[in-house]
Amino acid sequence: MKLHGYFTDNAIIQADKPFIIKGVTMPNSNVTATFKGQEEVSAYTVSDNDGNFKINFPKMKASFSSYDLSVFAGDDVFNAKDILFGDVYFTTGQSNMEYNLKYLEDNVKIFNAYSSPYLRIQRVPFVHLVWSDRGIVGSPTEFDDYTAPAKWVVSDDYQGLLDTTGFGFIFGGETFKKTKRPIGIVDSSIGGSSVENWYPREHQLNNSTITEYNSRAEIIDGLSRVGSIFTELVAPLFDFNFKGMLWYLGESNCWCDYDSLNYAKMTGDVIDIFRKRFNYDIPVALINITPFTTSPFGVNYVNEQMEELERTYKNVLSIPVYDLPARWKQDDGKRNYHPIHPTSKTLNAIRTADAFYNKFVINKSLIFPYIERVNKQDNYLIVTVKADKPLKSKDGKDIFGFTIAGEDNKYYVANAEILTENTLKVYSPAVLEPAKICYAFFTHNNECNLFSGNLPVKPFRSDKLTNVLDAKYFAIPNPVYTCNRKNTWISNASPLFGNTMFEHTWTASKFGYFDNVNVKVTDNGVEVKYTPDIKNFYYVGVSPNLTLPYVDNGLHAYKYLNVTVYSDKDVDFKGFLVQTTANFKYNFSVKDTLIKSGETKTFTIDLTSPAAMPNGSKVLTKDELINVFNAEFTFLPVTLNPGTIIIKKITLTD
Repeated sequence: MKLHGYFTDNAIIQADKPFIIKGVTMPNSNVTATFKGQEEVSAYTVSDNDGNFKINFPKMKASFSSYDLSVFAGDDVFNAKDILFGDVYFTTGQSNMEYNLKYLEDNVKIFNAYSSPYLRIQRVPFVHLVWSDRGIVGSPTEFDDYTAPAKWVVSDDYQGLLDTTGFGFIFGGETFKKTKRPIGIVDSSIGGSSVENWYPREHQLNNSTITEYNSRAEIIDGLSRVGSIFTELVAPLFDFNFKGMLWYLGESNCWCDYDSLNYAKMTGDVIDIFRKRFNYDIPVALINITPFTTSPFGVNYVNEQMEELERTYKNVLSIPVYDLPARWKQDDGKRNYHPIHPTSKTLNAIRTADAFYNKFVINKSLIFPYIERVNKQDNYLIVTVKADKPLKSKDGKDIFGFTIAGEDNKYYVANAEILTENTLKVYSPAVLEPAKICYAFFTHNNECNLFSGNLPVKPFRSDKLTNVLDAKYFAIPNPVYTCNRKNTWISNASPLFGNTMFEHTWTASKFGYFDNVNVKVTDNGVEVKYTPDIKNFYYVGVSPNLTLPYVDNGLHAYKYLNVTVYSDKDVDFKGFLVQTTANFKYNFSVKDTLIKSGETKTFTIDLTSPAAMPNGSKVLTKDELINVFNAEFTFLPVTLNPGTIIIKKITLTD
């Protein structure tokens, strides 16, 4: 006799719902199952002609008192001990859900915070799934072998937990603290999977949305990727009840805009299929994915599609995470390597646990603040936010993250002022007739700071373009333009190498000529303190991380760069020096270069004018401007006295 792999020592069964004991034995056998604990409960059935059986039990109350299970079929006996009844969560998705506790920062501290004999995790076993150079493959046909045993790890077992889902463990620990009920986590996530992988075979082969995906689903050594994950990691669970499902997936659907813009349809299909097979509307939490550079808006599209599912589906919740610190760490401890796998999952999991509890346990109507409507008034827009606490700037600085456009679809970074507890005035001198608006809809949008209480306002765009080619109209505003941002996520030539890091927005010379500069970001702007040195030709250089190569917000999209500068000593502004990915350097000079002591002066740099280079002057093409990845403002002190320059403001205009 074999039982479903779910039933091993330390299992947790969903309380307050009828449940089944499922297995296989000799055909037409009498099968009895008994739970012994604070009470004794038994049930009986007869196996069918193939030996399969299901024993139906009535609902049991959640309890910290454990039960021992015994199943009898003829001379066969199956035993499992220390079984609890509580709330069980089905966690699934790709690598950020699968990401083991051992890879998380401070995993010992996390273990000490949440370990409990009443929090347990089971990894759904996969026998047929394998990786190949063509992706995930598995059994070419559906199979009904659900008896592979799956170990339940009790969360006071540190070594056992290290190879289980870190996110699921933290979520379970937070939920246990809130509900004071035993918590089970059943994890079926698998790294690298896209939403297409989670369709069952019959839906994949007849779904026009994923036709292109199906064309790559060859049979390899008798195995196929089509339906393999669904068959092995999901289908065996449909006989069980769960408190909810956590879906942490999307990174593998960000690599092309087609996948991103169809994410809601495909994920909605998967939710419908799962719910039909579960036979109830299982609550679903869709964890948004963290910013990283793929296509210019891939992450934004996927997260936006999760918002759409929240609006259109019953019992679905989208969890924004763009404001959370997403740290990445190499083996040597430097947090600057992988663009997809944050090694800190604690704040994300805590937010998900809070949101799930509020939405699906205590039935709170509003979970996250969102932009409810936008009205035009004169030459500005009035934005109304649905929120249960007053709007505020998270960091006390000016509201950052809005862009607006006229009917020409040319987006500019916009100013925003809080008017009332839930309204803002949004405007830009560059847009006299605003018609469209975006908030936090750009890569690495963690600098956006509009909050209600301790929760971020969800990203928003008023113009839902359906043609991905039109995405170029959405600027990717970079926080550096506001000057008073100390840090920002930047991509280390990400389209080329895929690395991402958290860097100072402003640094001394990127090109290495000017070592006599101390740069500090203040509320007044970028403070550049210098000591002239004849060895360095008196020059002072300061570099903003202005641009990323190949993105749509670069210098190529505008005609003028405007910079406002203050100096406490006489100094010459020598221009704007840029370097392209082809390693060419160009300098845009300005007229009337002198900034007198105590003077604030604004310079306009014509990006379409000839730029000086070692061999003369050259007008940079659009492609060359797209490929700029280093930039620098350079100054020449008039005297050898130490001085301070403050860069107060930068704008790009037509």
